[in-house]
Amino acid sequence: MTRVPNPPRGEVISRVAHDLRATLNALAGWGGALEAGPLSADDVRRAGAAVSRQAHMTSKRLDLALDFWRLDVGLLEMSPAPVAAAQMAQAAVALCTQVATQRGVSCDVTSDETLMVNVHASRFSQALALILEEVIGLAPVNGRVTVGVTRQGDDIGFAVAPLNGATPRALSSPFTRSLAVALVELQGGRVDAGDAGTFAIVLPCAPASVSTDAV
Repeated sequence: MTRVPNPPRGEVISRVAHDLRATLNALAGWGGALEAGPLSADDVRRAGAAVSRQAHMTSKRLDLALDFWRLDVGLLEMSPAPVAAAQMAQAAVALCTQVATQRGVSCDVTSDETLMVNVHASRFSQALALILEEVIGLAPVNGRVTVGVTRQGDDIGFAVAPLNGATPRALSSPFTRSLAVALVELQGGRVDAGDAGTFAIVLPCAPASVSTDAV
């Protein structure tokens, strides 16, 4: 595997702008079709679904862009604490439920329940979910993705991989990996990328005491 670099913020801003432009073009296209009318009942339903989907995607992209801004100005607070690694993997899977359901992809977690990581729980589960969402998007429809948590010397590794290999397709939001890398590196870890849509997040181990903080 090779380490995934954290790209310059200018490149991230460019990606955000490109995604937002694509969303606006889609909304303008459907808006023009509705204005020109008349449309069949099926086309009206398609237009409504498309507008709703694009609005949801735009909201998500803006949330990610705001997180980048918080990183840059130092407003992204981190309060690391020892947390069960399996708990973090399950939290990430829960965050990706909608995306996985849409593609019919099942997500399995395998982990030693005693493994601990020292992280800010909500921010790390966010970072792992962003990587998991990318792998779900690369997995075959109705396929399976695994999140395997293992001890690697003084580190804990979170390996995310599609069981049936990856399919070539563009990411719906390509700058999400950049935010995941930034959030992981801020907590002393790294993100590695391998072949066939496989990724791994590596973080130092933590003392074996479970945090009771909410994820």
